[in-house]
Amino acid sequence: MITIKDNFLDAEKFETIHASFNPKFVPWSYQEVVHETESLVPDIDNFQFSYTILPETLYYPCLIALFDKMDMEVHFRLKVNLNPKAAQIVEHGYHIDLPLPQSKTAVFYLNTNNGYTAFETGQKVESVANRIVMFDSHIRHTGTTCTDAIAREVLNINYMPKDTPPLAPVLTEEPPTLERVY
Repeated sequence: MITIKDNFLDAEKFETIHASFNPKFVPWSYQEVVHETESLVPDIDNFQFSYTILPETLYYPCLIALFDKMDMEVHFRLKVNLNPKAAQIVEHGYHIDLPLPQSKTAVFYLNTNNGYTAFETGQKVESVANRIVMFDSHIRHTGTTCTDAIAREVLNINYMPKDTPPLAPVLTEEPPTLERVY
């Protein structure tokens, strides 16, 4: 299931996040967008700048309001991606972020541009500031470049929603004590 929500955060909370991730101040790393085996483009076009957000980083506190609104139990990976403007829109390659059962992926758009997130189903979600798209992590998707802004900026979140049933039975009693017999 793919869920799209516009104006996800109130204007003040969105602006706090948007300003915090001003591209001039993020310590970006250059990386492949997708593994070379999944890439639809030449190596020269398969790049982006990204920054992994850890709980101890300066950027983490501004995201708490977003996490609360997402009804998130736990996140596995948080990163902000910046895809520079290109001469034409480039789809990088269909992939899944993390193959974890029952997990979700969310893309939170930090700016408006003509780039998009595409799904193998054929559905496309345009990049609109303060929009979020949430979907089951097993759904293959791809991001793109843009041609009408300096860059396409998104926050990528892999997480487990609250109230997700456990994969294994939960122990309701103490496990048996092991005794050493000599």
